[in-house]
Amino acid sequence: DCLVKWGEALKGLDIDVVVRFLHSEIERLKKNVPYLKFVKGDAFTQEHWNQLFRMLNMPKGIAKKDLTLQHFLDASNLVVEKMEAIKDLQARATAELTIQEAFDELTKWKQDAVFNVIEQTDFQGRPITLIREWKEVQTQVGDHQSVLQAMRDSPYFGRF
Repeated sequence: DCLVKWGEALKGLDIDVVVRFLHSEIERLKKNVPYLKFVKGDAFTQEHWNQLFRMLNMPKGIAKKDLTLQHFLDASNLVVEKMEAIKDLQARATAELTIQEAFDELTKWKQDAVFNVIEQTDFQGRPITLIREWKEVQTQVGDHQSVLQAMRDSPYFGRF
């Protein structure tokens, strides 16, 4: 919308170096801005941001909190050029986040799991402790084993 307005504002002006430059910038941004949605990095850790910054030749030492739209507009040609690498980085970040969340869930289950037990005696009269709802516990363990296997099968598991 903004780019269209700027383009309209330039109509009717004498074509000089400044107007030509503005036209070329407007066209470049019209072409490149749609690709900027791929650099939002919802699942990015600092490592992923650093990798993206290197890909886009961002100023060294820039902090995520100091980023502005202008940084990405300035790098928009590189965003388009490196789109496949950026998409791969997005996929890796999302997969790593999913794996980390699964590990966190498993750790929480491990720490919070409480077994309901019942005291019984065996055939020789010795006391033994049995876990009630054993089938439910086995189902939970099986579910967690399936999640772990899926994580191990992920091409992004190596980091863990």
